[in-house]
Amino acid sequence: MTDDKPVNLKKKKEKLIAVKVIHTLKNACLVEYLEDGSLQRKIVESAAVDGGKIKENDLDLGFDYGINWAKEFKFDLTSKALNDTFHNAGIWDANDVLMNLQVVQGVLVKLTGLELSKILNIANKQKKEVKHDDKSI
Repeated sequence: MTDDKPVNLKKKKEKLIAVKVIHTLKNACLVEYLEDGSLQRKIVESAAVDGGKIKENDLDLGFDYGINWAKEFKFDLTSKALNDTFHNAGIWDANDVLMNLQVVQGVLVKLTGLELSKILNIANKQKKEVKHDDKSI
């Protein structure tokens, strides 16, 4: 018994993603685009970008660019912890914030563990893993 259903030979139209070309070098380019409201960057084939757009499949084939900070830092910060830590440090109102910027910065470091030295260590680690030269994207 044969199936007499018509066969649809039409190609499914691929989704196009708007991109901004940041830099081009030979056959590759660094593009920036929005994904779920967040800016992302990838290295893709230059030929895949046409008029500031790229097919979703071609973008998926690209290489992620940059440090994924969300993977590097995990926070267990609650609104209550933020409130309590500011109050314990004497930061209660706008005047306290404006007159004690170093205390505010100290509270943020205490709560998040975000220190410039940690960020620099991550950047230096990535720089060693990815050999950059003057001609890289």
